[in-house]
Amino acid sequence: MGKAVLHLHSVFSDGRSSVCDSLDRLALLEDIAVVSFTDHDEVDAWKEALRWKDAHPRSSITPLWGCEVTVQGFKHILAYFFSPPYPTHRLPTLRPLPEMVQRITDAGGIIVVAHPDQWVVGVGLKPIEALLPHPGIVGLETHSPYVRSPERLAAFARTHRIASVGGSDAHFPQHLMKWFTEFPGEQPADLEMALRSATTVPRQGPRAARVPPSELLLQQVQSLVIHPLHKATHRAKFQGVS
Repeated sequence: MGKAVLHLHSVFSDGRSSVCDSLDRLALLEDIAVVSFTDHDEVDAWKEALRWKDAHPRSSITPLWGCEVTVQGFKHILAYFFSPPYPTHRLPTLRPLPEMVQRITDAGGIIVVAHPDQWVVGVGLKPIEALLPHPGIVGLETHSPYVRSPERLAAFARTHRIASVGGSDAHFPQHLMKWFTEFPGEQPADLEMALRSATTVPRQGPRAARVPPSELLLQQVQSLVIHPLHKATHRAKFQGVS
């Protein structure tokens, strides 16, 4: 079984670790096969991850294109692209959920709904159910530090025959492996097949080290002030999903 780290953030949005630093840390662990940086509405981590892989060709880790997309109501979904063309511009935000799901699907991507029952940024199960079955929605993040009812979410995933996914939603290097996803195989293509066939397994990682209060504060400033200002100064584009 391969291990996939499918929900983490970098300094390109509101994470406190660079892409290279996170990959260096994950490379020290065993059996990490796929890593996807899912920065909020940003895509630049993908290029950094590819450069890291070029510099570490013997690493078992293969980067996967990912992004956490903000849809209408400030809710979050995770988009993954397993084959080109990969989007190269920042994503549009605050579009209606059905519209954004269809646009991602039409462009060749697939969707895992992030922390669906989280109070503020979770989509909720009813809007998801209204869209199912949908070829683009392949999974639900049922296990994460930010979900409230993993058993209920896992039951929903089973009922609707979509994948159950574990994601750490890591914003700090200490949290990279709080949750991860196991799948049969080792390559991104194997992961895609496992997501589409609902054969992934969420797994909890080792207990995370404590994050210093100063880092917690800096991350909040980065999340609530610096990154939103950065997004506001750039026009949203999404190559292939316009």
